[in-house]
Formats: sequence, structure tokens, C-alpha cells
Amino acid sequence: MENNEIPQQKQSLWQKITHTFTTKRPAQALLVIVFIVLGIIGIGYSFASTGTPSSPVPSATTCGARVQNYTYKVPFGNAVWNQPACNLPIDSQSADYASRFWNYRNGNDLSATGLAARSNTTVGFGFEDVRANYSRTVLNAKDANRTIQIYSSVYASNLDGTGALFSTIPKTSIPWNDAWVIGEAGDNEAVILNDQTGEIIYLAGVKRGFERISQCGVLIGDRLCTYAVQVSRNPSGQKIDYRTYEGSTGDRGAGISFYATLTTPDEVAAGEIRHALGMAIPSTAIGPECTPSQLNTAAEGTTCGTAVAPASKFEHAAAKTHSARLGKNSPELDALYTQKALIPEGSRFKLNVDDAYVENWINSKPDLKADVKKAQTARIFARAMRDYGIIIVDTSGVSVIQVSSSLNPSVKKAWASVGINDASDNTLLNGLISQDNIQLVAPPTNNCSNGQKSTFYCKYVTSSYPTTQTTTTTPPTPTPPTPTPMQPTPPTGQMTPPAVVVPTSVKIPSSFPVSIGWDSSLFEFRQGASLSWGASTSPKIVTNYQIKKNGKVIYNGVNRTFTDFNLNAGQKYKYEFSAIDSAGNKSVPTVYERNYTCGWFGWSCSFTK
Repeated sequence: MENNEIPQQKQSLWQKITHTFTTKRPAQALLVIVFIVLGIIGIGYSFASTGTPSSPVPSATTCGARVQNYTYKVPFGNAVWNQPACNLPIDSQSADYASRFWNYRNGNDLSATGLAARSNTTVGFGFEDVRANYSRTVLNAKDANRTIQIYSSVYASNLDGTGALFSTIPKTSIPWNDAWVIGEAGDNEAVILNDQTGEIIYLAGVKRGFERISQCGVLIGDRLCTYAVQVSRNPSGQKIDYRTYEGSTGDRGAGISFYATLTTPDEVAAGEIRHALGMAIPSTAIGPECTPSQLNTAAEGTTCGTAVAPASKFEHAAAKTHSARLGKNSPELDALYTQKALIPEGSRFKLNVDDAYVENWINSKPDLKADVKKAQTARIFARAMRDYGIIIVDTSGVSVIQVSSSLNPSVKKAWASVGINDASDNTLLNGLISQDNIQLVAPPTNNCSNGQKSTFYCKYVTSSYPTTQTTTTTPPTPTPPTPTPMQPTPPTGQMTPPAVVVPTSVKIPSSFPVSIGWDSSLFEFRQGASLSWGASTSPKIVTNYQIKKNGKVIYNGVNRTFTDFNLNAGQKYKYEFSAIDSAGNKSVPTVYERNYTCGWFGWSCSFTK
């Protein structure tokens, strides 16, 4: 019942049925009861099955495509990023690059805080305010209500064609809807799909309002102001059909379509992600570019950089430092982010874990245990990282898995249907990756447009993995000690973890004082509750503390004191104090629940039971 509804004096359903029994229709009443019982059984079955993995338990012979009657149409045909990675060969440099992935992908500086962040894996769901939103937007031409011409202020557009037809003010219009929302931080990237033709249009740097004038000037008329707008084309300049095309397009850092490897809520709702997940990281490779004689030698990745298949370009060949790559001054990190810390775009990593590992990880996270839908979504992402892997597709300020943004209402609703509701869900996959469960997959071979074949970057229409694939994904390991009957050793490569120990609950005083303090947000003195708590301990590093008030997070930080000025007399408040460690494990909340009362015209306030 909603809070504003007034209960009516009506007979309950059971009262009506029993009344029927006392009248002349016992048979009809009995039939109603049978339907009710069957309905309850059906509802119970539904609840019991909610969250159960929709695919069979993995075995040594299964990998990917496990959901029967799969309804989502995966774009880009049988492109290499759509092919399962389970049985692909492991790269000979896997240990080195897995270490780089673990240590540096989150832009950390190897301080205690940086080291603690290594197990974090951010998903860019895009719930942030539009002005601070870096997420990727997926739009559809069928939802457009008009067309619009564009002004491409930074990169000439290929809407009219290639070569001499490149233009900053192309004649060709694009589908548009003024109600569409695109993030306004970073490059403001978006794609417009045409389901009927397979055409895909990529936009970056869409500017509106005053920024439109400052970026594009006052003489552009009613054109849409952008950094760049491109229709995706193959190396020959022809428009692609994103539904079936399997080659490169020159888009984003890795030179493959922006829409390739991008995860949507529709495929999560279908029960499975059947492609590698696209990830942008700060630690992508830089120049000087390796010469042909340096490739496949000790120089590659130590004194020179490159990009590997299925990448079709080397984004940062001209950059020589971390600062130059990210376009900002960070000299304190330049010494750390040398070639030996960086990863070529196009690199494909995969998790070497089993279902038991995934389930133990889910059970170690209170937010997933408490939300069946969210847990199932986390399970689907984790299985995709195992069965299809992660491909480094772009450079960003922070490490992020790229997904369809929730900025537009229909996509936000679709994410909500699978348990993803707000910005806190960006941490959905924290703690899943560890130092010893990530592997580098050997690259495919690009069939280059110049007739050559290469496992390094080049423009291509097709790319392929070896037809003969090894089924051994881990190197031989020493024979383990004979396990005891009560503690069997899990199969090699499965890495089923032990039960996770969460941080200890924090201790709080019996009561919190209320006193006059300075509220910097309102620039005035106000009465506030001085909250404080003791330190938590964990087998891992405790990275932060969290306070919820009446179910809403009001504090998330490293300090163990916080003043809550947002209090109203006569209200009841429930505070929950939690500690979170570097693996994303959260302690059992310590609860403080009191009434907030005030006397003497509001001058004397306190918490009472």
C-alpha cells in the first residue's frame, strides 16, 4: 500500500469465499480455492527459481552460448570478439601482462590506497549527473523525430563520403531527437543505430547551450555542434552493416566499431553476454612505436609500444609519456607508467575461474546476496569475463567496462529490470578479479587490407583465431599434496576460493552527542549529530567506511567521524555503519536507531530511544 492510500472497509477475499460456502455455491467456492492454491504454488516456484543461472553448470566441454532459446541478436556476426575465449591459446607473455593488468589498469600509484583499488572493476552504467557523465549512449534511428545537419569542429566528417568528400559541414543529415540525452563529460560519445539498414553513426563531443557557441561559433545556424560525426565504413570506404560486419572501422582507440563489445541491458535480460567486454584503461601502450624487427622480441613492451589484433590502429604511437597520452600533466606518474607497465590496445584477457568461484564471490558481497536480480546480472558479467574475456578497446582516465548508458529513460528502465538502479552499482564487479585469476589470450591474426597477415594492428575486413585450438588454458603445475577427505583440492585452473572473511563490524558509542557545529554546505552554525566509530579489521586493507541513514548513503570515506546536520525534530533515524575492504567485502552493519527530539524552542536536541 502506498503511504497516501486510505484502507477501505471491505470484505477480504477469504471472507467472501467462506460466505460462499455458507450459501448455495460450495462447488464454485472450492474451485476458487483450487485456483488460489495453484497460484500460490506458481508464485512460490517463481520466487524459488528467481536468480537461478539460466545456463547449465559449466563443464570441460562447454563454453559460451549456454542459454537455450537466446533472443538477443549479437551484432558483428562471428567477429573474433564474439568468439568464446575458453579454449584459445594463452599468450606466452601472459604472466607479465596479467601482472600489468592487475597492478596498473586502475591508474593507481602503488600507494596503499592505489594498491587497495587493484581489485576494483568499474562498470560505466551512467547514472551520474549529465554534466559529470562519461558513459556511452546507444540511440536508435527509429526513435528520431527529425533529421539534422552537423558541424564537425575537430575532425572532418565522412557522412558525405571519403577522401575529398570529408567535410566539417557535410550536406548529409543524421537522424535526431532533441529529447535524446548524451553525457557531457569527456568526449560525450554516442552511436545511432539503424536497425533496418545496419548503418551506424558515431558521435563525439555533442555540445549544447553556451558550450555550443564557444565550441562551434555563432555562424553554424541550426546545425548540431560536435567534435566529430562518422558513419562507420570498412577499409575500402563503404558503409558497413553492423549486424554482420566482422572487420575494423577505425573508430575509438583500438580501431574497431564503437558499438562492438559494448554491453546492453537487453542482452543481460536475455540471460547471457555472448561477446568480450570492452574495457577502457589509463595504462594503454605509448610510443616510440616498435619497428618490425622489434616486434616479438624483448624490446616489445619494454622499450617500444604497439597495438595487437584485433586492433586496427596504434592510438598513442606519437606519445612518449603517460602525461602526453592522457593530455594532462602527471609527472609523478610518468616514471611509474613506463613501457613496462603498459598494455597494447586490442589485448584480450580472460578470467580463469569456475562457477564455484563466481558463486563464492557473489556470496561474499552483501549487496548481491540481498538482491537476486543484481546478483544474476553480476553472475552474467562474471561468466562473460570467463567465457569471452575482456578486450582493451580505448584509453580513459579510469578503468571502466563500457556499457549502454542509463541516461535515457528507456535504457534506465531496462537496466532497472535486471537490478541495476543507481551509481553505487558501478562497483558491481569489485573483488571479482585477483592477481592470479587473470590470463592473456594469444591474439588472432588480422587479414590486413594490404594482403598481409599480422597478429599486430592493421586495417582488415576479417580476423581469425587458429583453427586448431588448444584445450589447455593453464601451464602445468606441480602435483599438489594429497588432499584430506574433508578438503578436496579443486581442479587446476578452477581456483575455487575459500570462504571470504568480511571486515569486522565497527563499534559505536552508546549514544551520539548533538551540539552546535559549523555547516559548511550552508555556511552557518547549526545543530548536528557528531557521529564517530571505531576502526574495523580485515584480512585485506579496509579502504573506506560507509554510513546509511534511513537506507540512504550519507557518508563514504576514510575518516571515522562525520557530522550529520540534516536532522528534523520529531523524526526517527536509523544509522547503519559499515566497513569495506579492498576486495569490496562489506562488514555486517552496526545499527543505531533513535528518535530525534528537541526542547527549549529547538535549542536543546538529543537522541532518545
